[in-house]
Amino acid sequence: MKRTFFLISALLFFLFFQFSLYVKRGRLTGFDFDTIVKIQDRVSTKYDSIFSNITLLGSLEITTLILIVVLIIRRKLGGILVFFLFLLGNFADLLGKAYLEHPGPPIHFLREHAPSFLPQWYSHPVSSYPSGHALRIAFLFVVLGFSIWNFRKLGKPARIFGT
Repeated sequence: MKRTFFLISALLFFLFFQFSLYVKRGRLTGFDFDTIVKIQDRVSTKYDSIFSNITLLGSLEITTLILIVVLIIRRKLGGILVFFLFLLGNFADLLGKAYLEHPGPPIHFLREHAPSFLPQWYSHPVSSYPSGHALRIAFLFVVLGFSIWNFRKLGKPARIFGT
């Protein structure tokens, strides 16, 4: 089972690397622009607050706080490894942004309903790829999913539904 997970992870990393090369060469810039225009044309602004909240969960401050709380509740030594992997992923995100230099969408595309107490909502980073928000929210959901799955007091149907 571990070997299968390792092979899947290696394949996904290879595909991510190839995709990143396309981004670096600018081959997806037109597709990226066209896609955001089409999505915003078809998605009502009434959903903006939901997506803004998901983005807020993916912010470094909020995700780190949630992750620390989950790891304290679990009280497992493996939590140190989880937090190390979280830091490693964020470091990889910073390296990717420094290497790829992919600009974010134009400011008129941003439809965020964000709290004013977080500074990144006022200034947007120069590089938007790879997405640290996507990395952190995916990481958080995987950790929460494993935590729910391993919570023994819940029955198996509840654990499956929770993940």
